[in-house]
Amino acid sequence: MDKTTTNRVIAILIGILMLGSTATYALIQAFNYFGTNKQQNTNLPSSYIVQEQLTDTQEQTIISQYKTVVQFYYSPDCLDCIRQRNILENFVNQNKGQIYLEEIQIKNQTLQNIIMKSYKDTIKLSNANQNDIENAFCDVLLQPPALCALRSLTAVNTT
Repeated sequence: MDKTTTNRVIAILIGILMLGSTATYALIQAFNYFGTNKQQNTNLPSSYIVQEQLTDTQEQTIISQYKTVVQFYYSPDCLDCIRQRNILENFVNQNKGQIYLEEIQIKNQTLQNIIMKSYKDTIKLSNANQNDIENAFCDVLLQPPALCALRSLTAVNTT
């Protein structure tokens, strides 16, 4: 082969590679677009405090947005649950947009359970007091409240 034919063959191969990579990129982006579109169509509750259990898809969407899902299981017979519910609702209201609280009423259980799920961790609490709940929020929230920083400072000063 002479030099001009070789140059033409190389130019054609480079052109084919460029067109192939462009087509491949377009296909990948099309699949990514349609894949994320499903997640955007998930209807999230309009309120951050709901009186029911969210679907697995809703929970995964919330967690994928770096937010926290808190499931509060309680019995109507539980008197201590009112205090815990107030603590949890207070945290939700102080950290708007970061926490979704599911208040799930169950029967035949005297113990209350709290499950906190985020991209960082999952924490389960039973019969938790205010300190337990605050510490758990400090561990799971992406942007913990100032209360968490103050706790860290007082813990360092006491040791």
